[in-house]
Amino acid sequence: METVRAQHIDTPQGRSLWREMLEACPGLRGVLDYVVRKQATPNITRLHWFQQELFERWFFRIPCPSVGRMIHSGDAWLGECGETIFRFPDAQNLLLVSAGRSNGYPISAVLLVTERMCLSFGARDTTLTAERTEHILSSLLDRPPAAPPTSIAAVIDEIDSIDLTSRILRMISEQRELRGPVSLWLPPSTFSAVEQTAPMSLHARMNRGTPSSERTFSGTVTFRVALPSCRSE
Repeated sequence: METVRAQHIDTPQGRSLWREMLEACPGLRGVLDYVVRKQATPNITRLHWFQQELFERWFFRIPCPSVGRMIHSGDAWLGECGETIFRFPDAQNLLLVSAGRSNGYPISAVLLVTERMCLSFGARDTTLTAERTEHILSSLLDRPPAAPPTSIAAVIDEIDSIDLTSRILRMISEQRELRGPVSLWLPPSTFSAVEQTAPMSLHARMNRGTPSSERTFSGTVTFRVALPSCRSE
């Protein structure tokens, strides 16, 4: 098995790795350009574009790296270091990773599974190391193939912040009507206080802590949400 290679794009090693990734998958440039452009666009909901689409549709869209048409995200799960890993039923060699609580968990890394290559392009403190990338790839071994979403679980990660957690819940309640089984997971330390001010429409969806591992099977979209610190005022 090839050694995992992981770099940040803002380094000579990262730019070299990026060229190799493009040789393996030329359409990856369109994926990265799309994600970077979407994340640079101001969003009046103050959620990242893909988070808003997840609440509205249970999936978000990106260009397919092989055929150019738009494809939907599938299931997602939480990594060991606070990241979220997204798979795509129509592009099963591709993973996107969101990370960085202070920035609201934007998408910040792209992985090619077969080539065992990972390129981070977000804040430097969210760079995926080779070790963390290996853990992500290893977690695929026990999973069925990527599948369309069947339920979503949003982990609201504003630890010990009653105000920010309440604001996120208000944003979620303002989205289009939430579909089917949508669960919201809140920090236990602030759950009781936040529950008193949360929109009544969300009370039945609110839970303490984080989902158990049994809830992250294929088809379940589990992802983290936080307010970017630069937009928290």
